[in-house]
Amino acid sequence: MLVLLDSEDECPARLLGPELLASISSEAADVPAVVTLAHREYETWFVAAAESLRGSSGLAADAVRPADPEVTRDAKGWLSERMADRYDPVRHQLAFTRSFDLVAARSVASFDRFCRKISALVAASP
Repeated sequence: MLVLLDSEDECPARLLGPELLASISSEAADVPAVVTLAHREYETWFVAAAESLRGSSGLAADAVRPADPEVTRDAKGWLSERMADRYDPVRHQLAFTRSFDLVAARSVASFDRFCRKISALVAASP
C-alpha cells in the first residue's frame, strides 16, 4: 500500500508520516505499506523538474526552477505564474506527472525519499 500526501508546512519525517504508518500497520499488519509526504505540495516535485515540463500544458518555454524548490511555498502558485492559464490540479496534474523528469525531481529530498521508499516496497514484494 502506498500513501502519498502533501505535508503542507509539517515536517514530513516527524509526526504525520510515522503516525499514519503506525495506524496502517495496526489495521493491516499483513499488507506492506509505505507512507510518504511531498514536502509542502506534490507540485513541488514539478517545480523541481520545471525545465522538463516547459511547453507542457501551457508552462512557459523559459521556466526555470528555483534554487531550492522545497523552500518555495505555494508550488501551485509558482506554476500558475508561469502558465498561460492558471494551474489546476484536476486539469494539469496528470499530464505533468506523466512528463516530469524523475532524475531532476530527485534533487529535492522528499522526492528522493519517495523513490527510495517505492524501491524498498517493490523489493519487499513477493
